[in-house]
Amino acid sequence: MSKKFVTSHEQIADLLHDVGGPVSTAKALQAELERSAQELTDAVDDLGAEVSEDKLSALKSIIEQDILICLQHMGISLNTLQTRLKQFSDTVRES
Repeated sequence: MSKKFVTSHEQIADLLHDVGGPVSTAKALQAELERSAQELTDAVDDLGAEVSEDKLSALKSIIEQDILICLQHMGISLNTLQTRLKQFSDTVRES
């Protein structure tokens, strides 16, 4: 026999708050990592003749193809989650 799952508006509001906090924290982390990636890019650019062209190219590739792309996808996912949480929250408030 299955039981029906019933929640109150207060429980849903608590859940939305509990999930929303980590999403905001993750977005702040993403922004900080993007700033750090830019600083790293600038530092790599400043290395110039001190490092071989192959190593500079490898470092730039890691920044551009790994770090920045991951951060971009992270941002898209977090924005989608935040939007859906807000939509759900608005729906709950209206009901």
